[in-house]
Amino acid sequence: GTHSRIGIKMDDGMVKHIYCHWDGYISNNGDILFHHYKSKDKVMKLINLGDISSLANEVDIPKDKIHNFDNPCDGVTVAYGRDRGEKDIEPIISTEKEFWDDYIEEYGYLYDNGKWFVKTSHKKCDMVELSEDVIKMENEHYDSCFKRYKRH
Repeated sequence: GTHSRIGIKMDDGMVKHIYCHWDGYISNNGDILFHHYKSKDKVMKLINLGDISSLANEVDIPKDKIHNFDNPCDGVTVAYGRDRGEKDIEPIISTEKEFWDDYIEEYGYLYDNGKWFVKTSHKKCDMVELSEDVIKMENEHYDSCFKRYKRH
């Protein structure tokens, strides 16, 4: 899996964040977060699930559907606690610096005041605001710092 951390900056400046095991790259998790997690309430609902296996467009399970770790409902996030009964999966609260420097593994996503920001774990890369252009750049083989095209 391509591991990522997803967080939200809280009113006190601390970051509440969770781990996501699968598909953390920008063209998947970044795209989903950018297009489907636009409100603070929905982002908080996601973060409050605790660590997740995979991110999807929705957090809530439709009332008429069965959703669990072994039989996930299409389009619904799969959470370790809710959907598999795992323990010790609660969100972590840290400073923003700790979030970016210590917690992200391959990709980190932070929701702050209505905007998403992304950074790769490559320590020399800067955090950038997530946008259609950044998503498109990754899809076009932009390098890990979003600054130049890879030479093939």
